Amino acid sequence: MLALNKIQHVYLIGIGGIGMSALARYFAEQGKSVAGYDRVSTELTQELEATGINIHYSDDVNLIPSGFDNPETTIGHFHTSGSKIAFRIDAFPN
Repeated sequence: MLALNKIQHVYLIGIGGIGMSALARYFAEQGKSVAGYDRVSTELTQELEATGINIHYSDDVNLIPSGFDNPETTIGHFHTSGSKIAFRIDAFPN
């Protein structure tokens, strides 16, 4: 399980899905800096953006906000930068 109290920045790929959007809200309510990527703008992503969560819809790594490093590719960066990559289930206690 992740040590959530040590995480300050959360970047979610697929942030517009029902599960990821719930995690985005949760982390934002915990005071974390939250941002993410999704392929299309939806009612869910628009609601997240209205709360101050930064979302981009183009696979352009230059759109990832500062604090999440300066990647060369959206997913590739996280695989090669030493960032902790976790599955959704890792955010929940057993």
